[in-house]
Amino acid sequence: MPTQWTKLRRTRYAGIRRHPDGRFVVQVRITDGTGAVRARTATLPDNMTLDQAVIARANLAEEVRREISEGEGREAPTLGVYAELWIERKGREGLRRHTVNAYISALEQHILPCLGNKKLDELGPRHILAWKDEVAGKTMVNGKYYSAWSLNSWFTVLRNILGDAVLEVELPRTPCAGVPGVRKPRAPKGQRYLPAPQLREFLRLVKVHCPQHYAITLMLVMLGLRWSEASGLHREHIDEDTLEVRVVQAHVRHRIHPTKSESIKVLPLSPELLSAIAEHKEMLAVRKNPGLEKGILFPTEKGDYRLPSSVSKGWKRVSEAMKLPWTVTPHDLRRSYQNLLRQVGAGQVVQQALMGHSSDAMTVHYSHVGMAEKRRTQEDVVSLLEYKQDKVNNG
Repeated sequence: MPTQWTKLRRTRYAGIRRHPDGRFVVQVRITDGTGAVRARTATLPDNMTLDQAVIARANLAEEVRREISEGEGREAPTLGVYAELWIERKGREGLRRHTVNAYISALEQHILPCLGNKKLDELGPRHILAWKDEVAGKTMVNGKYYSAWSLNSWFTVLRNILGDAVLEVELPRTPCAGVPGVRKPRAPKGQRYLPAPQLREFLRLVKVHCPQHYAITLMLVMLGLRWSEASGLHREHIDEDTLEVRVVQAHVRHRIHPTKSESIKVLPLSPELLSAIAEHKEMLAVRKNPGLEKGILFPTEKGDYRLPSSVSKGWKRVSEAMKLPWTVTPHDLRRSYQNLLRQVGAGQVVQQALMGHSSDAMTVHYSHVGMAEKRRTQEDVVSLLEYKQDKVNNG
């Protein structure tokens, strides 16, 4: 009886494993024109090397593809059938659950009602253009049209699905070829970040209009964290002795995930920020917030993790008081922080270490930016803000 594939020892190549007796076993899985997955496994002779096994697997995959293309009576699946298989695969590949749900919502509500019964090999640019015209004319419950951001997000989902179908179902080209995306409205250049004077005023007014959001707002301003990183912090991640915060997880829609870069980020805390966190903790204790027992650093009144919408009303009042042409968002503060880093002359490697960007990851990895260098840059940012606790308190 042959050994099961899952019990074979893995190699560094996907689809190639080693049998207990030393022989290599290769496996290919290819979706045919009906949307079904064709799997083929072969055990190679015992004198084959790993490099030869790679070539053997490629030949096996080509053989399966040739059988599929030469098969008679096979039809391409409909977009609805293929989309269901595509969503299942994305879930198995570890795509975050809330993202999968967003894809499902876009498909069920806005894509498949118009295109779901179309076979993939029948879809063309004219069908995609007709679909775009249809969804652009749809209205919400309140009678308003969907925004360009929504339309573009649905088109992106459709484009990703059909892009994979080109390889799996062997379409000659993607039906989205040549179809432009929906143009997203953009704020005037330079208007989606706050310079240091406006950041100081923003902090002062947050203290006045929504003091319950002050500590997390200051965290976003002074450390440039993503909202998911700040809202996912626990008290145990704060080290008061070393004045450091460890960003080890991210909170997205009441679920805890690894950070976006799937790495741990250690950042320096200024005394001003640590003081604000201590005051926030005292406020939670007075209100007997249930989040204290859970250890959440910035819990809601019910003791849960915060969503970005929890600060939107307060920040909207502050933005209106400052007569800004838009309502400040958490990402605007992150963008503002990066602008401050540039102004204080922080090098690219230090910026990446503080911001947690994954680009040029190997440069960051081998540069080993130390806490002292991070702290010097952070102190320069605080100095540029000219931030003092009494200034904010006294207005």
